[in-house]
Amino acid sequence: MVEQQIQAVLLDYGDTLAHFGPVDDALLVAYEQIREKLIAAGKPALDGKLSVPVAHVLLEGVSQRFVDLLNRSYEEERIEELDAAELFRGGLEALGLLVDDALLEEIILAVEEVGYALRERAPEADEVSATLRARGLKLGLVSNYCSLPSVVRRHAIESELLQLVDASIFSCEIGLRKPHPRIYQTVLARLDVPPEAVVFVGDRLREDVMGPKALGMRAILTHQFRQEDPAQARVPPDAVVTRLAELPNVLEGWLTR
Repeated sequence: MVEQQIQAVLLDYGDTLAHFGPVDDALLVAYEQIREKLIAAGKPALDGKLSVPVAHVLLEGVSQRFVDLLNRSYEEERIEELDAAELFRGGLEALGLLVDDALLEEIILAVEEVGYALRERAPEADEVSATLRARGLKLGLVSNYCSLPSVVRRHAIESELLQLVDASIFSCEIGLRKPHPRIYQTVLARLDVPPEAVVFVGDRLREDVMGPKALGMRAILTHQFRQEDPAQARVPPDAVVTRLAELPNVLEGWLTR
């Protein structure tokens, strides 16, 4: 069987194009500012009184609860993405606080800026993107990301990574996570390419290798920021790269077959 000519490359976001993570001690500071916002907004609590917990109680009751529930859902291999707004609102309500949608978005954005901050961007990302586009390849991004879609898009634009691709989807926008086929198919449709003509690049075996290959894509595992062992894969990757910079050479070998 002759492999179809490569037309596009799909990329994961976190730990593929960049590494994101919390800024030390900044989250508590963020919650001190959030507490001031809650007090200034004068939002009544469930009992009708205004009583805002101190910052570390807010952090534990909202962000730590969010992380615990999110991690549990991944451990259970849930395919449906959690609703970040419901998680944050639920944490606040458990502390007796009611907020409207506008204030909730402000709170999530404040947490996101320090809780999932850009720690290290792949220095070769722009050059690799330009090289692949110069070879006539379309570029897409498919990412599992639990947050408000508006916050996610702002985060990706400010990280100067969304501009590197032609089409993108985040799990919070579709309600499904990788490796569900629909999340990949959404970007394949936007790029107007068949899966057999696509290479997926990411750092996780289940989401970035098994899922794409089940649809007929080829898959490359990257070890730049995380190192999952390909020997442990139920479905092995077609290639492994230590840095994104190696991607054009790997693809060149496939493009010239």
